[in-house]
Amino acid sequence: MDASDVIRRMRQVLAVKSDSALAAALALASSAPSNWRQRNRPPLGACVSMARTQGVSLDWLVLGIGEMRGGKVGRIRDASDTTYRVSSDAARRIARFLAAWDAARTPEEMIWLEQHLRRTVPEYDQWFDGLTEEEP
Repeated sequence: MDASDVIRRMRQVLAVKSDSALAAALALASSAPSNWRQRNRPPLGACVSMARTQGVSLDWLVLGIGEMRGGKVGRIRDASDTTYRVSSDAARRIARFLAAWDAARTPEEMIWLEQHLRRTVPEYDQWFDGLTEEEP
């Protein structure tokens, strides 16, 4: 994944011609795109948000795979979704992280995360015991 390519696609989505215009559209410092390039670390959180709000493919935006607006249209649930019913800021951050992780990671990485949760959080498996078939 090359930060310059991701930035170029972000600019294309927002129809802006410069990095400073991209930063302004994202309400960030004008130096943000330059910093992403120098570190070769595109803003994955901003990409997830942009994919959701602009209706573009996250695979296309981040990896350059597929069509900009092609493919399956989905919705990323986050902490604002009533499904989560979180009451603390920490739980809200965790829910948003999981939504972003799910949207940007491979199935193998999702399996790794779940295995890590099972090893480190005893309540994780116990929670599943109480679920009915209709629940996620």
